[in-house]
Amino acid sequence: LASPPQSIVETYTSSWLIPTVGASGAVFGLFGALLVFLRHLGRPARGLIVLLAINGFLPVVFPNIAWQVHLGGFITGLVLATVMVQLRQRPALSVQWPAIALVAAVIVGLAMWRYATVDDAYVRSLLRI
Repeated sequence: LASPPQSIVETYTSSWLIPTVGASGAVFGLFGALLVFLRHLGRPARGLIVLLAINGFLPVVFPNIAWQVHLGGFITGLVLATVMVQLRQRPALSVQWPAIALVAAVIVGLAMWRYATVDDAYVRSLLRI
């Protein structure tokens, strides 16, 4: 098979249709969780916020950075840490793992829904199939 023309590759790889995953998403998840835990403990989070601002600006300078992965990881970290903080008391502690599993199921469900609703004609037009 010949590789498609460069313009098709650029169009397809810059699309929301490409599932992406990586260590940076996990790191941003940890950043999100750390932010929640710092706020919960009453500790300053200024340094973390500056780091997040710098990393939020990097995709503007370097267009090949998947900012969607960073944002998704950050939001997931925020949500999971919030669940853990809110359910930290003894009676609610037994609900903590099912709540975390529910967050994971929602993420998987949203990803499945997103890729199931992509218009096949649009994908074929990008790939010129």
